[in-house]
Amino acid sequence: MDSAKALELLMTAIVAGCAAYFGAYLAEKAKGRAAQEDLNRLVRTTEEIKTAISGEAWLAQEKWRFRAQVYHALLCALAGLRLSARTFEQNAWTFASKPDPRTDEFTLAVKILGDQVEEFSRQRALARLWLVAEAQAALAALAAGLMAELHVSLKESRDYHQEWQKVGALVATAEQALVAAAEPDLKLRAGLFVS
Repeated sequence: MDSAKALELLMTAIVAGCAAYFGAYLAEKAKGRAAQEDLNRLVRTTEEIKTAISGEAWLAQEKWRFRAQVYHALLCALAGLRLSARTFEQNAWTFASKPDPRTDEFTLAVKILGDQVEEFSRQRALARLWLVAEAQAALAALAAGLMAELHVSLKESRDYHQEWQKVGALVATAEQALVAAAEPDLKLRAGLFVS
């Protein structure tokens, strides 16, 4: 019996040693698994944050790009108005010296001016949604002054030169105000391109 007891003791010792070894091994494995799960959760959270930030940055960049396009379109429309006013100003003596200034050249110039005013009005309507208050105020002042001056210039006045100088000055003032509003709105001076 002694050898059976010794064998039983040996087997108990081997089973206890294996249990201790595998128990420690499984405990380490469980710690590793828990750490891996924590790490995976952190990586997922980090990726979600990065996605949200990049989406917001993209959206801000697109808004900036669209506002820049609106400013560009308005400045182009104002340049067209300025050129039309300059055409009238340069031809003022020709128009005023004729008994009926409504010649073919005058009619063509009026049509071109009408197209320019229409383009300005279209761009201004879109700009109301996107531009800062200063830019909107400059455009509103130009629209009001432009309509008043155009009415006088095209209907009542025979001193076209002076009237068209006024129109040109109104447009130039609006251009300057629009550029002054665009610089801080688009953060052009600071070299930043995302609002």
